[in-house]
Amino acid sequence: LKAPEGVKFDGVSIRPLLDGKTNVDWPDRILVTDSQRVKDPIKWRKSAVMTSGWRLVSDAGKDGTPKHELYAINDDPGQKQNVIADHPEVAQRLKTFYEDWWSELEPSFSQDAYIVLGNPAENPSVLTSHDWVTVNMTPWNHAMIRNGETKPENTGFWNIDVETAGDYEIELRRWPRESGARISAGLPAGPDVPGVQAYRARPGIAFAAVKATVKIGELEAATDVKPDDASVTLKVTLPEGPARFDARFINAEGTQTGAYFAYVKKL
Repeated sequence: LKAPEGVKFDGVSIRPLLDGKTNVDWPDRILVTDSQRVKDPIKWRKSAVMTSGWRLVSDAGKDGTPKHELYAINDDPGQKQNVIADHPEVAQRLKTFYEDWWSELEPSFSQDAYIVLGNPAENPSVLTSHDWVTVNMTPWNHAMIRNGETKPENTGFWNIDVETAGDYEIELRRWPRESGARISAGLPAGPDVPGVQAYRARPGIAFAAVKATVKIGELEAATDVKPDDASVTLKVTLPEGPARFDARFINAEGTQTGAYFAYVKKL
């Protein structure tokens, strides 16, 4: 494949290994992994800086001050003995690598990722709550979806980029299409898996929606939800460009929950 122009690849090609070469000069690379799970990345949050022999495990507390631990992974694969005091030079090398890595990535943190609508390669586009932007935990698994989160901090919006201006059809659902379930219906608990409770192994709480709303940029639209509706459809005209897409279900008391599944088709 021809590499696209202007792209800087970060990594080492494994082609020599795939070609069966035995004298490959394979360097002892340093790799970084972290688990942010927040909208705005936090330096040192739940991170590990790794080589073939060492693991620098770090986390930043609520005040942003990081705590570091160092493990000799070959001698201590269970990572039970923190040896950072015995090998300060190793810890410093890995910290310096992380600092450089963070500085390179930090300018991209303010760049939002957008879901493209109106491209023939995916029409309709399928949007799920996993990609919501929220101020708290996003409903990324079916335990949360089945629970029917109604807290504002757990209900968010999609960042979208309308590639082609024009008329669009928006289908909103509480449950995915393949379930065939009504918007206002609950769901029975699904089968469990050995050793742990599966996300599906809990009942889906019913939410008696009477209204559905969408807000896309400056555009607002709404439609009624009937008790037997598995979905509702709204037709809107969208301008080209990026926007926030918010979709909600509302019950008779005014309580809101997000529309967890949206299917957007360019007409």
